[in-house]
Amino acid sequence: MTMLNRLFIILIFSFSVMSVQAETEIGQTVFARGITMAESLRGEIRVLSSDSKIYEGDTLTTGEKSFVVLEFNDGTRMSLRPNTIFQLEQFKLENNKADVRLFTGGLRASTGTISQKNPDGFKLHVKNTTGNVGLGTQTPAYQLQLSANSAAKPTTSTWTVASDRRLKENIKPYKGGLSDVLEITPVWFTYNGKAGMPKDTGVGVIAQDLQRIA
Repeated sequence: MTMLNRLFIILIFSFSVMSVQAETEIGQTVFARGITMAESLRGEIRVLSSDSKIYEGDTLTTGEKSFVVLEFNDGTRMSLRPNTIFQLEQFKLENNKADVRLFTGGLRASTGTISQKNPDGFKLHVKNTTGNVGLGTQTPAYQLQLSANSAAKPTTSTWTVASDRRLKENIKPYKGGLSDVLEITPVWFTYNGKAGMPKDTGVGVIAQDLQRIA
Protein backbone atom coordinates (compact mmCIF):
# COMPACT_ATOMS: atom_id res chain seq x y z
CA MET A 1 0.00 0.00 0.00
CA THR A 2 1.44 3.34 -1.07
CA MET A 3 1.71 6.34 1.23
CA LEU A 4 -0.89 8.15 -0.89
CA ASN A 5 -3.40 5.32 -0.43
CA ARG A 6 -2.76 5.26 3.32
CA LEU A 7 -3.30 9.01 3.52
CA PHE A 8 -6.54 8.69 1.56
CA ILE A 9 -7.84 5.98 3.92
CA ILE A 10 -6.91 8.07 6.97
CA LEU A 11 -8.76 11.07 5.55
CA ILE A 12 -11.86 8.99 4.83
CA PHE A 13 -11.77 7.51 8.35
CA SER A 14 -11.31 10.94 9.92
CA PHE A 15 -14.23 12.37 7.97
CA SER A 16 -16.44 9.44 9.06
CA VAL A 17 -15.51 9.93 12.72
CA MET A 18 -16.24 13.67 12.48
CA SER A 19 -19.63 12.95 10.89
CA VAL A 20 -20.59 10.54 13.66
CA GLN A 21 -19.43 12.96 16.33
CA ALA A 22 -21.52 15.72 14.77
CA GLU A 23 -24.69 13.76 15.54
CA THR A 24 -25.88 13.70 19.14
CA GLU A 25 -27.51 10.46 20.23
CA ILE A 26 -30.66 11.30 22.19
CA GLY A 27 -32.38 7.96 22.59
CA GLN A 28 -33.38 4.73 20.92
CA THR A 29 -36.32 2.80 19.57
CA VAL A 30 -37.94 0.37 21.99
CA PHE A 31 -40.14 -1.29 19.40
CA ALA A 32 -40.74 -0.85 15.68
CA ARG A 33 -43.21 -2.50 13.34
CA GLY A 34 -43.70 -2.11 9.62
CA ILE A 35 -41.93 0.57 7.62
CA THR A 36 -40.22 3.03 9.96
CA MET A 37 -37.35 5.27 8.88
CA ALA A 38 -35.17 8.11 10.12
CA GLU A 39 -33.57 10.81 7.98
CA SER A 40 -30.60 12.70 9.41
CA LEU A 41 -29.83 16.38 8.88
CA ARG A 42 -27.37 15.31 6.17
CA GLY A 43 -30.14 13.51 4.29
CA GLU A 44 -28.98 9.99 5.19
CA ILE A 45 -31.89 7.55 5.56
CA ARG A 46 -31.85 4.67 8.05
CA VAL A 47 -34.39 1.88 8.50
CA LEU A 48 -35.44 1.66 12.15
CA SER A 49 -35.85 -1.55 14.09
CA SER A 50 -35.92 -2.32 17.80
CA ASP A 51 -32.93 -0.81 19.64
CA SER A 52 -32.04 1.56 16.78
CA LYS A 53 -30.34 4.77 17.88
CA ILE A 54 -32.00 8.11 17.22
CA TYR A 55 -30.18 11.41 16.93
CA GLU A 56 -30.90 15.09 17.39
CA GLY A 57 -32.20 16.50 14.12
CA ASP A 58 -33.63 13.21 12.85
CA THR A 59 -36.93 13.24 10.98
CA LEU A 60 -38.84 10.03 11.66
CA THR A 61 -41.42 8.56 9.30
CA THR A 62 -43.84 5.67 9.78
CA GLY A 63 -45.67 4.00 6.92
CA GLU A 64 -49.11 2.47 6.56
CA LYS A 65 -49.93 0.06 9.42
CA SER A 66 -46.57 0.90 11.01
CA PHE A 67 -45.57 2.42 14.33
CA VAL A 68 -42.52 2.92 16.49
CA VAL A 69 -41.98 3.43 20.23
CA LEU A 70 -39.17 5.80 21.24
CA GLU A 71 -37.41 6.24 24.56
CA PHE A 72 -35.24 9.32 25.08
CA ASN A 73 -32.27 9.86 27.37
CA ASP A 74 -34.38 11.84 29.86
CA GLY A 75 -37.00 9.10 30.18
CA THR A 76 -39.50 10.66 27.76
CA ARG A 77 -41.41 7.96 25.90
CA MET A 78 -43.27 8.45 22.62
CA SER A 79 -45.31 6.21 20.35
CA LEU A 80 -45.63 7.33 16.73
CA ARG A 81 -48.79 6.19 14.96
CA PRO A 82 -49.01 5.06 11.30
CA ASN A 83 -48.42 7.64 8.55
CA THR A 84 -46.57 10.03 10.84
CA ILE A 85 -43.78 12.50 10.06
CA PHE A 86 -42.04 13.72 13.20
CA GLN A 87 -38.86 15.79 13.64
CA LEU A 88 -36.54 15.84 16.65
CA GLU A 89 -35.37 19.38 16.04
CA GLN A 90 -33.68 19.91 19.41
CA PHE A 91 -33.11 17.71 22.44
CA LYS A 92 -30.67 19.12 25.01
CA LEU A 93 -30.66 17.05 28.18
CA GLU A 94 -27.92 19.20 29.73
CA ASN A 95 -29.98 22.38 29.18
CA ASN A 96 -33.38 20.80 29.86
CA LYS A 97 -34.70 21.91 26.47
CA ALA A 98 -36.47 20.01 23.72
CA ASP A 99 -38.22 21.08 20.53
CA VAL A 100 -40.06 18.45 18.51
CA ARG A 101 -42.41 18.88 15.55
CA LEU A 102 -45.35 16.80 14.38
CA PHE A 103 -46.02 17.43 10.69
CA THR A 104 -48.60 14.72 9.99
CA GLY A 105 -49.98 11.71 11.79
CA GLY A 106 -50.25 11.27 15.54
CA LEU A 107 -48.37 10.35 18.67
CA ARG A 108 -48.74 9.56 22.36
CA ALA A 109 -46.15 10.81 24.82
CA SER A 110 -45.22 10.69 28.49
CA THR A 111 -42.54 13.24 29.30
CA GLY A 112 -39.40 12.74 31.38
CA THR A 113 -36.95 14.81 33.38
CA ILE A 114 -36.70 17.70 30.89
CA SER A 115 -40.32 18.72 31.42
CA GLN A 116 -40.12 17.91 35.13
CA LYS A 117 -37.13 20.19 35.71
CA ASN A 118 -38.17 22.83 33.17
CA PRO A 119 -41.90 22.67 32.30
CA ASP A 120 -41.48 25.40 29.67
CA GLY A 121 -38.47 23.67 28.15
CA PHE A 122 -40.30 20.85 26.35
CA LYS A 123 -42.17 22.14 23.31
CA LEU A 124 -44.27 20.14 20.87
CA HIS A 125 -45.14 22.00 17.66
CA VAL A 126 -48.11 20.60 15.74
CA LYS A 127 -48.02 21.60 12.08
CA ASN A 128 -51.14 19.71 11.00
CA THR A 129 -54.29 21.73 11.75
CA THR A 130 -56.57 18.68 11.87
CA GLY A 131 -56.94 16.17 14.66
CA ASN A 132 -57.14 16.47 18.44
CA VAL A 133 -54.64 17.10 21.22
CA GLY A 134 -55.06 15.57 24.66
CA LEU A 135 -53.15 16.41 27.84
CA GLY A 136 -53.30 13.57 30.33
CA THR A 137 -55.67 11.60 28.09
CA GLN A 138 -54.92 9.25 25.20
CA THR A 139 -58.34 9.60 23.54
CA PRO A 140 -59.15 13.31 23.16
CA ALA A 141 -62.58 13.97 21.64
CA TYR A 142 -61.96 17.69 21.12
CA GLN A 143 -59.28 19.74 19.40
CA LEU A 144 -57.79 20.31 22.86
CA GLN A 145 -58.89 18.24 25.86
CA LEU A 146 -57.50 18.15 29.41
CA SER A 147 -57.79 15.19 31.76
CA ALA A 148 -58.79 17.45 34.68
CA ASN A 149 -60.54 20.76 35.34
CA SER A 150 -57.20 22.54 35.51
CA ALA A 151 -56.01 25.39 33.31
CA ALA A 152 -54.20 28.65 33.99
CA LYS A 153 -52.57 31.56 32.19
CA PRO A 154 -49.50 33.22 33.71
CA THR A 155 -50.44 36.91 33.37
CA THR A 156 -54.17 37.13 32.68
CA SER A 157 -57.45 35.35 33.34
CA THR A 158 -58.94 36.38 29.98
CA TRP A 159 -60.18 33.57 27.74
CA THR A 160 -61.84 33.75 24.32
CA VAL A 161 -65.15 31.89 24.26
CA ALA A 162 -67.88 31.39 21.68
CA SER A 163 -70.27 33.73 23.54
CA ASP A 164 -68.24 36.77 22.50
CA ARG A 165 -70.35 39.19 20.41
CA ARG A 166 -67.37 39.74 18.09
CA LEU A 167 -67.67 36.16 16.90
CA LYS A 168 -71.35 36.35 15.91
CA GLU A 169 -73.61 37.91 13.30
CA ASN A 170 -77.34 37.96 12.51
CA ILE A 171 -78.05 38.55 16.20
CA LYS A 172 -81.81 38.72 16.98
CA PRO A 173 -83.76 39.00 20.25
CA TYR A 174 -84.94 35.75 21.78
CA LYS A 175 -88.68 36.18 22.34
CA GLY A 176 -89.31 33.10 24.42
CA GLY A 177 -89.02 35.13 27.58
CA LEU A 178 -88.87 34.19 31.24
CA SER A 179 -91.25 31.24 30.86
CA ASP A 180 -88.70 29.37 28.76
CA VAL A 181 -85.87 30.26 31.13
CA LEU A 182 -87.86 28.84 34.04
CA GLU A 183 -88.11 25.51 32.21
CA ILE A 184 -84.35 25.07 32.41
CA THR A 185 -83.68 22.48 35.10
CA PRO A 186 -80.12 22.27 36.48
CA VAL A 187 -79.07 18.75 37.46
CA TRP A 188 -76.29 17.00 39.31
CA PHE A 189 -74.49 14.46 37.13
CA THR A 190 -71.42 12.26 36.79
CA TYR A 191 -69.66 11.90 33.44
CA ASN A 192 -69.74 8.30 32.17
CA GLY A 193 -66.21 8.31 30.77
CA LYS A 194 -67.25 8.28 27.09
CA ALA A 195 -65.44 10.54 24.61
CA GLY A 196 -62.47 10.59 26.96
CA MET A 197 -64.29 12.62 29.61
CA PRO A 198 -63.13 12.16 33.22
CA LYS A 199 -65.68 10.54 35.55
CA ASP A 200 -66.14 13.72 37.57
CA THR A 201 -69.34 14.88 39.28
CA GLY A 202 -70.71 18.35 38.59
CA VAL A 203 -73.82 20.48 38.27
CA GLY A 204 -75.16 21.89 35.02
CA VAL A 205 -77.73 21.36 32.30
CA ILE A 206 -78.34 18.73 29.63
CA ALA A 207 -77.87 19.97 26.07
CA GLN A 208 -80.82 17.93 24.76
CA ASP A 209 -83.09 19.55 27.37
CA LEU A 210 -82.05 23.02 26.24
CA GLN A 211 -82.66 22.07 22.61
CA ARG A 212 -86.19 20.94 23.45
CA ILE A 213 -86.97 24.21 25.24
CA ALA A 214 -85.52 26.35 22.48
